[in-house]
Amino acid sequence: MSHSPALKRSAGKGNNDIIVEELYLENKSLKDMIDKLSKRLHAFESMSQSSGMRLAESMRLMRPGSPLASASRSGVSEEVFTREINELKQQNQALIKQNEELEKSYSKARANLVRYREKWDQLKSRCKGSQSR
Repeated sequence: MSHSPALKRSAGKGNNDIIVEELYLENKSLKDMIDKLSKRLHAFESMSQSSGMRLAESMRLMRPGSPLASASRSGVSEEVFTREINELKQQNQALIKQNEELEKSYSKARANLVRYREKWDQLKSRCKGSQSR
């Protein structure tokens, strides 16, 4: 086993055994410390990962569109759900009526467009007829 330059210099002084023992003990304590820190780091990383997954799951469940988001609210009763469903039904009926009115309006506008196009074609044909005379 080769020794460090510092160890070789001090070897001539007769402290070789003491220095080797000190270095051995220091090396051992550093290895133990590295092992402890490695275990703590591993535990921290695994705990952090599980916490991150729980946070992501919680965020996913609390999204407004999630069915569990409203169910997970504390103090929410079936009465509230029934009221919300009725409000949504009313909104749906209002939108259906509005859609029907728009369809009627569109049909009237389409009929007017057809009439105006026919009149336009008649005017064009009269103009062509009067120009050719």
